[in-house]
Amino acid sequence: MKANTGEEKTRYSELELAEFKTHIERKIVEGMKQLEYFSEQIAKAESPAAKAKGLNDSIAASAQFQSLAVRQDNHLHNLNDALLRVRNGDYGVCQESGKLISKERLLAVPHARMSVQAKKDKKARRKRK
Repeated sequence: MKANTGEEKTRYSELELAEFKTHIERKIVEGMKQLEYFSEQIAKAESPAAKAKGLNDSIAASAQFQSLAVRQDNHLHNLNDALLRVRNGDYGVCQESGKLISKERLLAVPHARMSVQAKKDKKARRKRK
């Protein structure tokens, strides 16, 4: 991505940040709905009626939905962190290279903190250790 001056762009514009903000907020709403669904399923699995049908099945279902709920809660936390970076104006800047993360990556993984290449490089460095 090049700015009009011919220099490499180091930040996304206010308009681009607003678009990312809208995308992230949509993902947060979707995530909250999923978390609510998981919570409802946990309550159903732990209800006396479910336990009466089969304690082992009830425990397994509850544990599975609890695991999904924890994962979803972590995802929501990451999305809220991304929203904070949007507000601070540094959203989309790779924490490893300082270069912009591609828009495609940010739309696919809105909470991304590293470019694909930086993530690969970091993984390769870990393997060498």
